[in-house]
Amino acid sequence: MRNGILAGNLLFSLSGAITLYTNSSFIEKTVGVDFTAVLYAISSILSIIVLINSTRVLRKIGNRAFFLLYGTLYTISLCVLAMPFSDTAKIIALVVYLFSTNVIIFSFNIFFAHLADKHGRGNMRGFFLLLGNIGIMLGPVISTYFIDIAGFSGMYLAGLVVFVILVINIESTLGTYTDPTYLPQKTYMALRHTLKEKTLRNVIAANFILQFFYSWMVIYTPMYLIQRLGFSWDSVGIIFSLMLAPFVILDYPLGRLADWLKSEKELTAIGFFIMMMCLFALAFYSNPSVLLVGVILFFSRVGAATTEAMTEIHFYKIAKDSDPGLISLFCDLRPLAYIVAPLLGALTVSMLPFRMTFAVLGCILIIGFVISFYMEKKQGWWIPEHRN
Repeated sequence: MRNGILAGNLLFSLSGAITLYTNSSFIEKTVGVDFTAVLYAISSILSIIVLINSTRVLRKIGNRAFFLLYGTLYTISLCVLAMPFSDTAKIIALVVYLFSTNVIIFSFNIFFAHLADKHGRGNMRGFFLLLGNIGIMLGPVISTYFIDIAGFSGMYLAGLVVFVILVINIESTLGTYTDPTYLPQKTYMALRHTLKEKTLRNVIAANFILQFFYSWMVIYTPMYLIQRLGFSWDSVGIIFSLMLAPFVILDYPLGRLADWLKSEKELTAIGFFIMMMCLFALAFYSNPSVLLVGVILFFSRVGAATTEAMTEIHFYKIAKDSDPGLISLFCDLRPLAYIVAPLLGALTVSMLPFRMTFAVLGCILIIGFVISFYMEKKQGWWIPEHRN
């Protein structure tokens, strides 16, 4: 069962990464850049609605059925995107695909919390992130290859094939999975207690800033490289794969380091600082080359990998698999970022030169840099009233 969940995380990350950095280009080609933010916002709102009610659904049907339910929606949406349907049908399917992706991420985090031992959670989370990021690193190379061969339809078909393999893996390995007794708290209760507790409040705030960075970069980096700088899809695919290599290289060692040093807040701050410097470099170099952009984006992900590993390890030293409300709140950060970042990004693009959007994002990351210093080192606690 343990290996099945870990392999499932790798396959799901690969399936999603095949489309991750090209969805915005597909939307721009289909309905224009102005509608991009709206579609991401709609899908994110749907994700939040589902995740808010996730505890009640999990208590009724369990996480395995929950995964299969939204996995079916994910599969249907990819089928529509891969086949010659109308643009309207494909845009609807893309919204379903994006929101079901967020829900499946939540489901996998429930599986992970079930597996994680009480001790060595940093080590376990680091390995979980490592496998997922191997898939994310391979995705851009696969997507650009299939785009060159068969356009966006070929890319979505490749993602569909990988996900079908994932479903077969889950069904064949989770026969012995037993759901915990899910606590009947709601997401708003988890939010209320989170706002009261300094450690949890700050780690969630830091993770939201990180998710904001991801969503902004996923949407606007491909547009900048393809439409503004004129890079080819082949070059972009190589850049993105090399850019994501730090996640594979660093996640597992960082997990072990977190267990050993218990220095999550210092490393989180270092990660934010590296990201900030890279974004300012991207914004203020007037004639960036493929090599220069690749180096800048690579080091930006060195920072992101460090911050991601530390915030997730810090959080999962607190969260339990019986706390779906708390995990749901943590997973809500991604769709929430995909509501705020595209709207603010669209406003920025309308007012400033496109490359200056990265400088604006760098200024926003200063907030995360400051917040990280307020994360407590100790995780051996959790308020009892949250579990009532």
